[in-house]
Amino acid sequence: MRSLIRQSVVLMVGLVAAWGNSIAAADEAPQSILSVYPIGEYTCVAAKLDVGAGTPVAGIEWFHNDGQVTFPEVLVLEAIDGSPPDLQDTAMVLWSAGASELSWGQLQFAQAVTSSTGAMWVVFVLPPESEISGLGSGGGPGIGVGPQPGMAPIQLSADGVDWTAFDDDFGLAVRPMLAAMRGQPAVLAEMAVSLPDGWKPPSGEEDQIPLDTVFLGAFPNPANPATEFRFSLARDSRVSLRVYNVRGRLVRTIVNEPLKAGSHAFLWSGIDDNDQGVASGVYYSRFVVDGRTFNGRVVLVK
Repeated sequence: MRSLIRQSVVLMVGLVAAWGNSIAAADEAPQSILSVYPIGEYTCVAAKLDVGAGTPVAGIEWFHNDGQVTFPEVLVLEAIDGSPPDLQDTAMVLWSAGASELSWGQLQFAQAVTSSTGAMWVVFVLPPESEISGLGSGGGPGIGVGPQPGMAPIQLSADGVDWTAFDDDFGLAVRPMLAAMRGQPAVLAEMAVSLPDGWKPPSGEEDQIPLDTVFLGAFPNPANPATEFRFSLARDSRVSLRVYNVRGRLVRTIVNEPLKAGSHAFLWSGIDDNDQGVASGVYYSRFVVDGRTFNGRVVLVK
């Protein structure tokens, strides 16, 4: 039985509702979903990840509530013991983070990073004027939550400036994806830039915050009858995005051309390069940019 917990900006915490879990148990799936209400323009939920000083981190995973909802921005920065997030020290901005309903989502960084303090904040900016109303599809923005240990300490903010700690007995279902690599990862503190006083999310101010190159995958997934591949580019780059079947044969070239820096989305309506419909089943995406390859999986249902 999963439950829904809503946290208001005046810190009224409660168990709002509970539903039977009709979805098969996922890997280490938490039993509750946390959200914040009301959700304003800059409402944030932050998770503190203890990764160890010098440990390379390749990305993050989080337990996502509603497959129809994406977080417009996810900010990554170093954490200092005893202090809430200071978004003036934002090191990376990841765009349009989503996943299938009640499942683990992933964001891969363009390069491995580390924290000189041994900890980092991952800050989810909630979609403005949305609301959590239930579990799963159509239920609204939320992240898995469970009892400590094994979960990430939580901070909440209505404006990205003033923060309040959530119950210390609980933590967010957010975890680092550790990297196996040679050489030195980038240090978050050395990537940080100063934001204007009174932090604002990067809408309209994208030149002030470094955008990361991230392949976000396909949404919705499963797809019926179409899906949208989403990614962001840190700089102008030539990209290749292709879809293959389970035998490794090319099905569809989604894009193969130079693109400008920023966020991008391309629709795939379940057709091949001959504009013929393909069968339902599992397909694999391959996104190549600047010598890096990001792989994904999409299920097509017709």
